[in-house]
Amino acid sequence: PMPVAPRSLRSRCPHAYTWGEIVFLVAAGLVLVATLAAVAGTVAARARKMACLALMRTASEGVNRFVAEHFKPPLPPTKDDWDTVLGDPGGKYPNQWLVAVLQGSPGSFREGDGRRFDARTANPKGNVYATFPPTVSWWRGGIGADGNLYDPWGRTVVFALNSRRQDTESSGGFRDRVLQTWGMAEYAETRPGLRLFAAWSYGADGAMGAGPAPPAGPPARKGSDDVTLW
Repeated sequence: PMPVAPRSLRSRCPHAYTWGEIVFLVAAGLVLVATLAAVAGTVAARARKMACLALMRTASEGVNRFVAEHFKPPLPPTKDDWDTVLGDPGGKYPNQWLVAVLQGSPGSFREGDGRRFDARTANPKGNVYATFPPTVSWWRGGIGADGNLYDPWGRTVVFALNSRRQDTESSGGFRDRVLQTWGMAEYAETRPGLRLFAAWSYGADGAMGAGPAPPAGPPARKGSDDVTLW
């Protein structure tokens, strides 16, 4: 009779996978990798939004501290009568002025309309009301080499400050109580209203709201990746 290998030796023989099993394992691995990548992307996007909101809250708390001490918002002397938007890429006023004032840093900034604003006119003692990350990083934002505050997507955070003098309810941003943002922070569900301060970023896509604005009103905030604070 033919000799038979012991059972212990037979159990150690390697298993040969069929082509069907190999294809199944590769497909399962790809699905797992894709799932993990999607989850990681969602977590990273959420972390960036939270980091951006943290920057805005730091600025908001700084503005509140400034107002409690000076009894007025940190606006350039020539802007007391007007609501002012700082940081709009297409606007006249970068946000570097507000950043310098809140951090107690010296600085003289020439704005888009040719005016020069000295941070020491608003904060002559150099008191520190807020502190921001000193450099820009992809996951948290921070202060760039130009002195502006950037969000985690590399765009300037936009701020709006209500005018110091408020004689009417609403008059297009001139001496009124309603904070005018000229449509930049006005959504179908929410807008700054009577707030002293507002901040916003249009998120990763750089577009305001979720999809194009309807013909009869502003875009929706819900469903977008925008970050807002007011």
